[in-house]
Amino acid sequence: MITADSLTRVHLLNLSVGGALIYAADPPEPGTAIRVRCGAHLLPAQVAWKDHRRFGVTFVVPLTDADLNKTIAEHDARVSPGSQCARSAVAA
Repeated sequence: MITADSLTRVHLLNLSVGGALIYAADPPEPGTAIRVRCGAHLLPAQVAWKDHRRFGVTFVVPLTDADLNKTIAEHDARVSPGSQCARSAVAA
């Protein structure tokens, strides 16, 4: 996640064409403009709400169904049992 003054690692918990549910140690306040890196996309968004370490964002320009499906497929390929990431984790 990129804000006006920082780059922060976050965890996407849920992704849709219109927004995302995100987990962060120190979430931004509602109304904050951010950019979320998701796969090959850098998505401008606005924080809609926060509750403790979870917060929801609305994308400025919604993803297309094709972009959403591609992003999910890329993620699944990285974490599937046959992927390089999974093999590295098992070997460690």
